[in-house]
Amino acid sequence: MVILLRFYFLFLMLICAVPAWASNDEMAAAAQKKSEILRLFEVQPPRLAVDTAILAVADSRYRPGDPARDEFVSRMQLSVDYDAIERAAIEAMMTIYTLPELSAMADYYTSELGQEAEGKKTIFREKMAPLLKEMLDKGDLNVITSPSSAQSVTGQ
Repeated sequence: MVILLRFYFLFLMLICAVPAWASNDEMAAAAQKKSEILRLFEVQPPRLAVDTAILAVADSRYRPGDPARDEFVSRMQLSVDYDAIERAAIEAMMTIYTLPELSAMADYYTSELGQEAEGKKTIFREKMAPLLKEMLDKGDLNVITSPSSAQSVTGQ
């Protein structure tokens, strides 16, 4: 009886995994899209994007060398389900991008030129950060000290 139930659940899972309306062409196109996404993830894994975001938050909250910063980063990384993020990213990309777009992105980001250009993003961010911080600090100060500027921002 237990074996029969296992086969029944396996059968149900297989039926639900492949929609009945999906043709062989649609399934092949979906497989190609996923292949291009995975090729892109070889050089730009979602894990790296998440870790970069965590480090950016840590850098904005803590001073370099502060032990609390390292603790924050460790705890944040432990709380993230990287596999779930990758699955969600694949699903989103499959619905947003066409196969030619995914292929072009994967071609670019896996190319030597694409990797060189992407490697310079950090340098670009570092050069822009002081100006952006200065502008945001001024904006924040204006909002805090001037109720009329806050009203004009919200349109009231």
